[in-house]
Amino acid sequence: MRNMAPAVRGRIYDVLREYRVNRFIRNGIRWRIERQGKRLDWTALSPKAFKVVSNLSYQNGDFMELTDIAVACSLLSETEDRLSLLRTLTRITALMGRLHVPHGADIRDLLDYWGRGRRSKSIRALLTSLAAKPGGGTVDISHLFPPFARSRLFTYPEPDEPPWDCHWTSLNFWNDRLDDPMESPENITRLVRELYEPIRKTERRFGDMIVLTDQTNQAIHAAIYVADDVFFTKNGRGLTSPWVLMRLRDVVDLYLTSRSLGENYYRLKGT
Repeated sequence: MRNMAPAVRGRIYDVLREYRVNRFIRNGIRWRIERQGKRLDWTALSPKAFKVVSNLSYQNGDFMELTDIAVACSLLSETEDRLSLLRTLTRITALMGRLHVPHGADIRDLLDYWGRGRRSKSIRALLTSLAAKPGGGTVDISHLFPPFARSRLFTYPEPDEPPWDCHWTSLNFWNDRLDDPMESPENITRLVRELYEPIRKTERRFGDMIVLTDQTNQAIHAAIYVADDVFFTKNGRGLTSPWVLMRLRDVVDLYLTSRSLGENYYRLKGT
């Protein structure tokens, strides 16, 4: 395995990732070749760690992939080398979002957009005060989120919490009382059919859900649309996966295991 040629490794793993039991291969680290300078900071790695990554990674279309992370760590004897490797590989591209309200702005359209889910009353005073400031005012958009998302944005799960994932995150975005984790794909599909209605991409607005599907129409990721192609997302079940804001292209790059992914949009009924 350690000395396998990258091209051979890529062909073998391309077959193995089709089986859901191979979750470490399906959920490996991947980065777009043309953007790897932004995605990964190779300067943080020692020469030995960089060599290990180069030997174990392989090209898959427009991407490089590294799935043998445990093997990579086992080849590094120094603790600092292993830590710097993990820090580099788990780095993600995230965004900060702010809303600027010009002085004297008519806030009705803003209330209509951000106040979905019967929340316009709770944010009216905030938007009104921003519009009343000389020069207008700016607010972090997390203050316009419902409590569930507002309290989790840019945080990590606690060690004693269940393995929250993207589906649980998306299905609980509007909830005050949180549902338990949904382990079964069938259960997730049932809830989406019961509680949501499909919409077109051109109709999407704050709080709508996107479900990414693979070539077999299997749901592989879900996230919540915020604005301007930015989504509220949790990429993975682990404790090292925070709740963040990301552009759709960066989210897709994390899950693109075939030529393309299906984009399916849904809106919670009653919102």
